[in-house]
Amino acid sequence: MTYTEFNRPIVEEFRANGGVVGGPFAGMPLLLLTTTGRRSGAPRTSPLAYREDGRGRPVVFATNAGGDDHPTWYANLVANPRVTVEIGTSSYTATAIPAPEEERERLHAEMMASSEAYASYAARTSRTFPAVVLYRVDEDRERALGSELVRIHESLRNDLMDVLESSAFGTDAPSAPLLERLRTHCLTVCGDLESHHTKENGVFPRIEQQFPALAPMLDDLRRQHAVLAGKRAELESLCARTDLADEERREGVERIVAEIDAHFADEERRLVPVLDVLDPATVGRPQLPGPDGADRK
Repeated sequence: MTYTEFNRPIVEEFRANGGVVGGPFAGMPLLLLTTTGRRSGAPRTSPLAYREDGRGRPVVFATNAGGDDHPTWYANLVANPRVTVEIGTSSYTATAIPAPEEERERLHAEMMASSEAYASYAARTSRTFPAVVLYRVDEDRERALGSELVRIHESLRNDLMDVLESSAFGTDAPSAPLLERLRTHCLTVCGDLESHHTKENGVFPRIEQQFPALAPMLDDLRRQHAVLAGKRAELESLCARTDLADEERREGVERIVAEIDAHFADEERRLVPVLDVLDPATVGRPQLPGPDGADRK
């Protein structure tokens, strides 16, 4: 029997009875966690025991019944932290973020003391069970921060399409002002997110302060920004060359534009769910300069 086949009747019973089930989950707090398959992209729903973290937020543990590997649902939410949570008859969108080590140890100790099943799982393996906090998405915050990054990316995508059309399908090379605008916008957005010189201001450092467990993800995005700067320089160099046939230039520009767009998509997948649960007053906000160089408010 597959994991999905085992879960299906439990999920159906949960939804039919307002969150109440029998069998191995009888009498314990239970929620349904729906993640996005990291390979398939399909929704995957898992029934999970949970406890609250002291602030009313559900916490689930990646026990995998004491197996030596993390469960699939945990790998899914690491790749895409946007999840759906069902408790009782309510359902809401959340961002799943692993607890920092000190908090994880406290929650682990509480579970060891209160749950015989959990303690038995811990006895079967030397693996550390990640504790994942489920932060409910506030729609107002989502509009204020998560969608702001998407809006900025869309503006950058429009600049890239202008470069593509003028260099590949027109008769002239992209104008210097167009390339300069793209360069300025990319530098401004990456700089506001990273602030990697001071490590104090900007969005990434403030996310690290609130969610230390996300530091590896943010460092990976910083590395991607360094690669992105190289792609942008490669694009400018390609557009400036006069020794290329139209078809060769078109293929080169299309390749670079696709690579830059793939970064935007990856950053949105990984970062927007986190921005959705941040208080806008506690983080910096990336600004996209207008055509005249002034920040857009």
